[in-house]
Amino acid sequence: MAQTNERKDGEVGIATNLHFVLETQRIGTINEATGRSASFLQSASMTFVALGFIAPATRFGPEFYAFALAVLAVLFVLGLITFFRIVQLGIEDWRLSVRMQSIEELYAAHAPTLQQGKIIEPIVKRPDYRERIKQFRSQIFLTNASLIAVVDAALAAALAAVAGHFWSGELAFEIALSGVAFVVAFFVLMRSQFRMWLPTIRNEDS
Repeated sequence: MAQTNERKDGEVGIATNLHFVLETQRIGTINEATGRSASFLQSASMTFVALGFIAPATRFGPEFYAFALAVLAVLFVLGLITFFRIVQLGIEDWRLSVRMQSIEELYAAHAPTLQQGKIIEPIVKRPDYRERIKQFRSQIFLTNASLIAVVDAALAAALAAVAGHFWSGELAFEIALSGVAFVVAFFVLMRSQFRMWLPTIRNEDS
């Protein structure tokens, strides 16, 4: 009996250390995602401020549009890199949270009074695959990556407007082209995000 208690105490001790490590890792993923988002948004803000200063100097001449095309293209690529990395960080954070939930289940099994005292949340049955997909679809537009997707789609629209100016110079054409670019870019990014998440959602039970 004593050996059994010692083994259980040892399991809880290992789980506690692992719980602390996982929590530290989650803090790291959250901090990196926040930092990358802030850096990208700050870069976008500074870019448009720079364009605002250059526009009067060039009087919206060809030099301005050439400069805008180059700078917006670089910023758009930076946005893509930020978007995909933030999706990766979100997936990693999800995996870490699932592992932490498993450790809480171990705590509850060894000490049921923790649930009674509301120190840990009551263990509930995890939703099946279809329910998880449904929940994720309802939340996908609220992720940090989706925020970056909106900004990057807006950059794609701006690039299309500048390219349309070089192509035809017609305002109506530029507006239509930028609208199509925004919709296509946002759709592609959101679909990419969903596809990147699918394996993780599907394999949560494994």
